[in-house]
Amino acid sequence: MKILITEKINQKGLEMIEQSGFTVINAYGNEEIINKNISEVEGIVVRTFPLNSNLLKKAKKLKIISKHGVGIDNIDTEYCSNNGIVITKTPGANSLSVAEHAFSMMISLSKNLKHISKEYVANGFEAKNNIIGFEMSNKTLGIIGLGSIGQNLLKLTKGFNMKVLAFDPYLKNKVDGVKIVEEIEELIVSSDFISIHCALTDSTRNLINYEKLKKMKKNAILVNCARGGIINENDLIKAINENLIYGAGLDVTEKEPLEKDDELFNHDNIIITPHSAVSTKEASENVAIIAATNIINYFKEE
Repeated sequence: MKILITEKINQKGLEMIEQSGFTVINAYGNEEIINKNISEVEGIVVRTFPLNSNLLKKAKKLKIISKHGVGIDNIDTEYCSNNGIVITKTPGANSLSVAEHAFSMMISLSKNLKHISKEYVANGFEAKNNIIGFEMSNKTLGIIGLGSIGQNLLKLTKGFNMKVLAFDPYLKNKVDGVKIVEEIEELIVSSDFISIHCALTDSTRNLINYEKLKKMKKNAILVNCARGGIINENDLIKAINENLIYGAGLDVTEKEPLEKDDELFNHDNIIITPHSAVSTKEASENVAIIAATNIINYFKEE
């Protein structure tokens, strides 16, 4: 049987699939290779490559899509459901890496690291007196989505003595060390830092818009390591230009990749990374191994 790997994954996952007797077709994100081979494969391992219905209609032999990660907004789930194609995910495998990335963005923005580094080059040592940051300790963090990533982020706050609020209408169990709010507005108006860790759905698209940005504290820092589209980027740029919030860290954007001249790149108080929060040695191994295991177990009927 043939397994299509749409994008690069850790070698350990590839080896597991090959050693289990499958033929691997590694596309490395090449759309031409994917289109050429999709009609012949029984399984797909996918990261962010869009698997829409037009493409999936060509996959006559396809039985399983193994998502390398947890966000399945790039997969036409309705088509898969109607055509008996199984979708699996890798929950928890990269949660700590994403949480650390979000936390590092908060620290970098609160200390103005991007801005002061540029100023040092441009204006010399005097930059240290011209740009002042602020401490994270004893501030309030608001977490939107308290799943595995959100709870790992919660643990990282302990050494900073932060008060933590969380909004998550799907949360089933009590979580120590956090106040769960019933309305997102309470989190929006009360938090010094806001970090987004929910799925992109019809109800969360443009969840953070201009009206909510206006309600945030003037010193608020907004971080999104979930999915582009949860924040309305035009509204965010407007809020930044009007100094409504202090800064933003985005590991995801509505359009990926961004064009080099995108306005989001033109602000010293916005940090953009290329959907790379999961790009750690540990996470890449964990996710690839679980994604491979899901493929192997499916065909072993486990």
